[in-house]
Formats: sequence, structure tokens, C-alpha cells
Amino acid sequence: MFSIILVAVVSYYFHILFTNPNSYVYKRLPRLKSERIEFFPNIRITVKGRIVHLHHWLFLSIIFVISVVVNGGILDAFYTKGYLLGGIVQGFTFPDWKSVIVKKEIK
Repeated sequence: MFSIILVAVVSYYFHILFTNPNSYVYKRLPRLKSERIEFFPNIRITVKGRIVHLHHWLFLSIIFVISVVVNGGILDAFYTKGYLLGGIVQGFTFPDWKSVIVKKEIK
């Protein structure tokens, strides 16, 4: 149990570096996007004047639920579950954590 908590704390700070828009590391990440879909560092899809933002806590939660059900393999490892939990908790620290679909701002 202690190992999962330790990995979750390390994962929490890892996600702060790589997902916080104010982070030095995040600002240095390359941008990968097409006309309507942004793949990296965020997953955003533009549809009919709205932006669907798939937050990291959302897809990490789905993977975590799968890891609880699966017996064996890498998803069943304590470090995988700790990593997923740390990322999920860190995702909830953003003020926009519950905004999945938002209106596109006109520039």
C-alpha cells in the first residue's frame, strides 16, 4: 500500500510538470495538431464551434477502472495503479477539470 502511495505522489508531481500550462516543461513540449484535432500535449477536438477537451484525468480514470478489473499484466502492477491515481488526483486540481465541452472563443 505504501508503494502505491509513493508512486502516486511521484506521478502527481510528474503530471504537474507535463500538464500544467504554466510549467516550464509544458511550454517546451511540441504541439501536434491538425485543423480540427489537437493530439499533443492536450487532446482537443473542435466540432461545430465547440471544443471537446479530453482531460488526462478522464482517460486515466478509464484506464484505472480497467486496471482494477484486470488480473495480471502491467495494468495489475502497483506502480501502474499508483501512476494512474497520481495523474487523476492532479487533474482534479485544475479549475476547469469538469469542463469537457466548451464554446470555442472567436479570435
